[in-house]
Amino acid sequence: AIAWFLEMTQAEKDSLTCYVYDRNCTKLNSFSQIQYLRPAGGTEISSLIPHIKKASSTDRWLVITDGEIPSLVDFDKAAKLAIISLCLDHDDDRVIRYTSNPESQRTLSTRLKDLLK
Repeated sequence: AIAWFLEMTQAEKDSLTCYVYDRNCTKLNSFSQIQYLRPAGGTEISSLIPHIKKASSTDRWLVITDGEIPSLVDFDKAAKLAIISLCLDHDDDRVIRYTSNPESQRTLSTRLKDLLK
């Protein structure tokens, strides 16, 4: 998330909205709060669906999760969405499995640019 943030233009940074989600989706006051987030279980990616459905076509969504990823059929394929999974593989091409492997790290940046352009 930080690498992606650092590549943003100032206008993109100014329009950035961050959320923490578990069973509910809660807006954060600033991007800097991300550094204080810790895994706590209970992740419900489906809590993001209403937010993504009312998003504009230029909005981009980067979701980072250490939890299970359900079927993503309810997420609009046109939405600019990338999900970084810290623990599980998934059959949807919008999900990127991230590991500490250097190749995984190189692939992450390229895939994020493709999914979120």
